[in-house]
Amino acid sequence: MSACAGVRLERLAGPLLAFHWIEAAAAQGFFVIPAFGAVLASLSQILHNGKFMTLPRNNAGAPTRTVSLDYLRGFVTLLVVLYHSFLGYMALLPSSAPLSTGMWRSIPIVDQEKWLGFDAFVTLNNTYFMSLMFLLSGLFVWSSLKRKGAAEFLRDRWTRLGLPYLFCLLVLAPLAYYAANLAGGDQEGPAAFWLRFLPMGAHGLTGPAWFLWMLLAFDALAALVFTTAPKADGVLARFAALGQRPPILFLLLVVLSGLAYLPLAAIFGVEPWTNLGPFSFQLSRPLHYLLYFAVGVALGAAGVSQGLFAPDGRLASRWSLWALLAVALAGCFLGLAGKAQTATGEAQQILEMIQSVVWVVSCAASSFALIAVFVRFMHKPDPVWASFSANAYGIYLVHYAIVVWLQ
Repeated sequence: MSACAGVRLERLAGPLLAFHWIEAAAAQGFFVIPAFGAVLASLSQILHNGKFMTLPRNNAGAPTRTVSLDYLRGFVTLLVVLYHSFLGYMALLPSSAPLSTGMWRSIPIVDQEKWLGFDAFVTLNNTYFMSLMFLLSGLFVWSSLKRKGAAEFLRDRWTRLGLPYLFCLLVLAPLAYYAANLAGGDQEGPAAFWLRFLPMGAHGLTGPAWFLWMLLAFDALAALVFTTAPKADGVLARFAALGQRPPILFLLLVVLSGLAYLPLAAIFGVEPWTNLGPFSFQLSRPLHYLLYFAVGVALGAAGVSQGLFAPDGRLASRWSLWALLAVALAGCFLGLAGKAQTATGEAQQILEMIQSVVWVVSCAASSFALIAVFVRFMHKPDPVWASFSANAYGIYLVHYAIVVWLQ
């Protein structure tokens, strides 16, 4: 990461800067397979046409986004980058090379230099940041469906999510894991590795790009509801009204999230991943993520400048209380995680059950706290935050390959 530390965010030219890094790699001979060139050309045209950066607009043509939520989305993207940057330096990881331990699918590089603080950061981040990302991603879905209709909406989402997922599958994922291949002592050339990697990509080995396909699936489900449930507006409006009463909404979210997450965590475990063809996902979390996305859709349907997101609303005005709750629950979860690591037998099972319950509550509390802080304090334009939030999607797409190679 240090090689990038001197770049001023306000000078970044959108996702094109990071994308040109990939194009430069192509010029050096990594992408020697014709399929790479086709995907690169397609993605390059999309980026240069600006389709990734188009903001949703209302009927009057004015942007419907709010500064605070855009900045929050950029902040969560920063957390994702830091999360993947710190994975290889966690103190509790074994010292052996990831290729020999099987960890390389989620942690391609394990460094000999470690720090326990990175374990805490990764553990706490993993309680909420992707859930919050799904909530934020749902905010403009309903207004987009109303403005465009289901067919155009899905075409746009395929352009924004489906094509980049293919790009990650064919280009960025093999580029990232090639670094792990070299770190393991394999001198296999890039073309040979790419051909060997394709079957692994077809079984869901795409790094953080799993978020893209899952979000696209949730968007398709929202479009289905839009076209088949004419009374959905009323249901969404009644749910969104709870944004005026954050404690009630918080408790409802915790209960529903517990119902969505805890049974799957008990059946499959908290950590295991699986795949359906090229689509990987964590077994315990699909319904949990769908719930947070649906909450975002409902809250966004009522407008993003009122209710839960009002700068002078009940959530923002009590930001300090929500922050204290989030910190307390995070500390509790971290303590339970530490005890579960050393416990055995029945004691470990009980601790893991309690930890899962605390995870559900901590996820909601951290999400509410971050929304409260950003809505309360980050509602004025700032050039650095504006640049980062405008580039957040491009950064999310390409960061993994860059981070793994820098490790």
